[in-house]
Amino acid sequence: FYCIQLPSLFLSMTINKATPVSGACSGGGGCLHSLGPLLLMAIAPAFIIVMWHVSRYAGGDITSFALRCKMEGIFVTLYRIWPSPWEKATWSIIVSFVAFEAFLMGAVPGAEFVVATTTPSSGHRSVYTVNGLS
Repeated sequence: FYCIQLPSLFLSMTINKATPVSGACSGGGGCLHSLGPLLLMAIAPAFIIVMWHVSRYAGGDITSFALRCKMEGIFVTLYRIWPSPWEKATWSIIVSFVAFEAFLMGAVPGAEFVVATTTPSSGHRSVYTVNGLS
């Protein structure tokens, strides 16, 4: 968990020192401010799939996976090991997760509280719910 967050934290700290870019992304550090989170979102799924594949099919031997990448190429290897989103097991996991979360929303509703500002046109104030047990 910490290994994944440290590079993002490092990128955020170093990129904040950059000069702002003029244009649409010039607010508070430019478009470079989003580079760390974007890289994390792009790299994390591939890293998890590679680690799962190495653990399941290569017996935990990362060198055999590295040799396969060297022989076939990294993108070809990733394409071949990437799981299909149309498998029955994939959708059963997703549906069971959604059902469990929907159950939790009803079974553990949390306390209601009002923090929202009043809307100028109708005077409505939104009511929010605390997540979890509080």
